Amino acid sequence: MTASPRDRRPGGAPARAGSEDGIAAVELALALPFLVLLLIGLVDVGTLAYSHMQLAAAARAGTQIGLVGPATAAWLGEVRAAVEAAAPAASGERELRVELRCQCQSGAPVGCTVTCPDGPRAAFLEIAVAQPVRLVLPYPGLGSEARIAYATVARLY
Repeated sequence: MTASPRDRRPGGAPARAGSEDGIAAVELALALPFLVLLLIGLVDVGTLAYSHMQLAAAARAGTQIGLVGPATAAWLGEVRAAVEAAAPAASGERELRVELRCQCQSGAPVGCTVTCPDGPRAAFLEIAVAQPVRLVLPYPGLGSEARIAYATVARLY
């Protein structure tokens, strides 16, 4: 007796008892949730990396403007505007700090108009940018939002 066409496998061989038909579908059903979680995790990591690069570029743009101009109050405003223009806030919750800090050679902080007794003073431009980034999934210990930050310090003189 020959097997009917319904009992044959695609290669023409007769079907065996304990056939493996459907095993691939079961394996896919078991593996797919893990693959989707991996993909979402990669999207979150990519979003964090992109946002960090955007903050770094903004802080560096402000530093470049700061190294060129004279240290005045209007100059600090220009530096702040350069940082904001280089990377606009994604959610409007960005923290931006731009300040001029001076110190004597001994390391003691002083005002930028004060003369130091131990020699010339040094001036530093500090730019710190931080913002929260919303994640696709909440992660244990991290939550649904991650805070990323970038800071630069440049010596002016």
